[in-house]
Amino acid sequence: VAVLYIGLIAEFCKDQFSSNLLAIIGSISAIMTKLDQPQLVSTCLWTLSQFSTEIIELSRNNLTLLENYITNLLRYLESVHPNIKQAACSSIGGIVEAGKVSIAQAYPHIIGKLVEIIRTEKGETLVSLMMAVSTLAENLPEELKSE
Repeated sequence: VAVLYIGLIAEFCKDQFSSNLLAIIGSISAIMTKLDQPQLVSTCLWTLSQFSTEIIELSRNNLTLLENYITNLLRYLESVHPNIKQAACSSIGGIVEAGKVSIAQAYPHIIGKLVEIIRTEKGETLVSLMMAVSTLAENLPEELKSE
């Protein structure tokens, strides 16, 4: 429940978290890896998505942070639980919108993973995946549009 509150508070008070943001992101990420309850994992993913812009800002000096974050999001797309996949799609959309050009090098990997998962999905999860692809397309950097 505390993770949900952090996400809700983040919507309105992100400035108060700025000095501890890296620790908060790290803690939430660590919590997620230990959870076996799909609803809690999807809540953690949603909470992290509330910090997408801040994650991009933090990663300007630490590209490994961004690479690890995107890799973890893509890993959650492979979950057997639809709620987790949908939350991961939403988080991917958030980081793509916030990052635009700064995550350009990750676009081919993200698109490849989304297409791979789309081939086997149905229903609401497929809709979430398609929305993530749409967000990617809308934010595609100019240099990648010709590829």
